[in-house]
Amino acid sequence: TMVRRFGRKTGAARDPVAVDGATFLNGLAVGPAGAVYVSDSGMGAGPKGLRPSGSDAIWRVTREGKPQIVIESTQLAGPNGLVAADDGIWVVSFRSNLLCRVAEGKIQEKLTLPKGSLDGLVRLDDGSFLAASWSAQAIFRGKPGGPFAIAVRKVQAPADIAYDAKRKRLLIPLFTDNALRIVPLE
Repeated sequence: TMVRRFGRKTGAARDPVAVDGATFLNGLAVGPAGAVYVSDSGMGAGPKGLRPSGSDAIWRVTREGKPQIVIESTQLAGPNGLVAADDGIWVVSFRSNLLCRVAEGKIQEKLTLPKGSLDGLVRLDDGSFLAASWSAQAIFRGKPGGPFAIAVRKVQAPADIAYDAKRKRLLIPLFTDNALRIVPLE
C-alpha cells in the first residue's frame, strides 16, 4: 500500500508515498512527463489466501509524491503490468486475459490475449507488446489490432518482465523459481 522512493544519484531512501485505499500495489511504470504510475491489483488477504478486494485501480504519483487516482474499476480485473506512453496507460490483467489502454480516466481499448493470468508488460520500439502469461507459461507478442502469438515458451510463472534495448534481450523473472531467465529477441 506504499510506493517507496529513492534518490536517483545516492540511492538513499526518501519519504514513501502512502496510497490510501490501495490493497495490493503491484506494477510500476514511469510516464513520459516523469510521473510514476502504479497498479493496485485489487487483492486482499483472507482466511483462504488472496481474494479480490474490489480496489482494482491505476494510480499516478506526482514528482512531489502525491498519489492521484487515474482509474478505479473492477473491469481492470486485477491490473498488473503497466506501460505509460503518450497514448495512455497500457495495463494487463492478472484475473483475465485483457490488455487495456486507459486514457482520460476511462478504458479506451480492450484487447484479448490468447490466455490470461497476465503479469508483466513491455512495449518495444516497433509498437508491439510483450506480455507475460502464467496460464500459458509463455510470453506473448503482438500489436494492437493484430494477433498476439507466443514469442517465448516454457516459462513457469513469468513475472514483471523487462527489456534490455541495448542488448536486445528480454528479462523474465521466474516467480516460483526465484530465478531470472534472459532471452535474446530479434
